[in-house]
Amino acid sequence: MTNDLINSAEMAIEQAQQGVLSLTELMTLAERLLGKNETASAIKLYQLWTAHTESALSYAAFFNLGAIMINTGDVHGAEQAFRQSVSLKPDFAQARLNLGLTLERMGDTPGALEQWRSVLNFQKAADRDSYLSSLNNLGRLLLTRNELPEAEEMLERSLILQPDQPEVLQQWVNLRKKQQKWPAYDGKPLSILIYAPDYRENSAGIVVLHKLCHLLNLAGHHATVSTQARAPQYLYDDVAYTHEAVAILPDVAKSSDCLNEKAVRWVLLFPGALGQGDTSYEEELIFTYIPTYYPSAPEFFISSLDTELFTNKNQQRTIPLAKYIGKFVDDNQYPDIPLITRTWPESRQGLADFLNTVETLVCYDPFTALSTEAALCGCKVIGPDAKPFVPDLRESDPVTILTDAIRNKWGL
Repeated sequence: MTNDLINSAEMAIEQAQQGVLSLTELMTLAERLLGKNETASAIKLYQLWTAHTESALSYAAFFNLGAIMINTGDVHGAEQAFRQSVSLKPDFAQARLNLGLTLERMGDTPGALEQWRSVLNFQKAADRDSYLSSLNNLGRLLLTRNELPEAEEMLERSLILQPDQPEVLQQWVNLRKKQQKWPAYDGKPLSILIYAPDYRENSAGIVVLHKLCHLLNLAGHHATVSTQARAPQYLYDDVAYTHEAVAILPDVAKSSDCLNEKAVRWVLLFPGALGQGDTSYEEELIFTYIPTYYPSAPEFFISSLDTELFTNKNQQRTIPLAKYIGKFVDDNQYPDIPLITRTWPESRQGLADFLNTVETLVCYDPFTALSTEAALCGCKVIGPDAKPFVPDLRESDPVTILTDAIRNKWGL
């Protein structure tokens, strides 16, 4: 330890004993001590501070103390520190999560489960990561106790909250198989090949094609897509990659490219609007994403929305006006304002963050999911004619609608 650090530590110890050391000063010096492998000194400093300081933020100091102790292997000391943190702030999800992990290491499985279950009583938005980790830890530990139905419920709730968890998804699938819940219905599973473009998250049409594949597999069918550029959060079963499978063709696909005898057309945009695919359809079964695209076909809707990502953070809105043109023509009615494009913002998270700073979004495309995403983020959404937009929050049971239609049509 350098002389400067020694002097700082000695001064901080004296201030901590007097109860005049601020939490910021405590945390800063403790980090310096830990960086020099002076773990015992950091622990001593936290212990003195918590013993002599009255602060509304003491729960944070106890939490940090517990985190240091658990890293040294002092599980009993860590347990006491985390319990102090929770007693001072019962809704501190991260402390309850760590207390549960500590109790599990001590062999107190019921105590660990109790802490993680208590996290689920808090609002998800308050600490999403801790909420998610608690669900996963509950699923994992309940599985070891052979409490399979509740373990399945916890993992399923986790996947609904964040689908992009391949390990959790595989664990959930295996758990359902162990309970003989796979397939999820009585009957022969269908094989379905979806002619989908390469996955990209900024196209609602592409997202719902890959999501349909995922939902079909979750229901116990064999479904895959024609591309290898896939979404890591979704299930694909290449057993379905055969000419005998029922094909799902979006509007951008051509019937002549389909080698499958049985095919379903799913119209996700006006026929030929993107300059691709057929402008008229010969398939025996045709569905439309919304009635406007193909009025004579029944509606088949899957939401592309991520309602966890696109949510109103209730923060200050610093951008009065932004616009999205999409496939339409800019009439320059709203010049010199931020423009959302296919390439900006660069990520879905970036888009959600940006929308939370926008007061009003002018959306030229009346069919884009972006309008609803903006509304979910708290934006006022209007068209170029200044008419307000009504968010599209429809729900449906797409797997049942599609598979019932296929079975009725071809007797499968």
